[in-house]
Amino acid sequence: MPNFYAITTELVGASASLAGLILVFMGAIFSGFEGYPVQDRKHVLKGYRAKARSALGGFLLCLASLATGLGGRLYMNQCWSAISLALLLGAITWIALIAFNGVKEIA
Repeated sequence: MPNFYAITTELVGASASLAGLILVFMGAIFSGFEGYPVQDRKHVLKGYRAKARSALGGFLLCLASLATGLGGRLYMNQCWSAISLALLLGAITWIALIAFNGVKEIA
């Protein structure tokens, strides 16, 4: 079995970095929505709500990866570190799918 504990610090850093990047994109989503006049917001709410929820899903995956990575580091537990890696890979995949769908939507 690979030694996942050896990369736990990197997993925690990568999870925190990706979570921060997702927060920046969520801010862009919120700013885009707020840019509409109040009377027009109800017409675009559905699309922006779906994008925000998708980004929130990726953000929560990153936080779960961060928490399990910290737990793995604190308790020197390889299983938690492996779970952290799996969650981080899931978050990366999730964000890649969101990005692909966003590009497909405007192309």
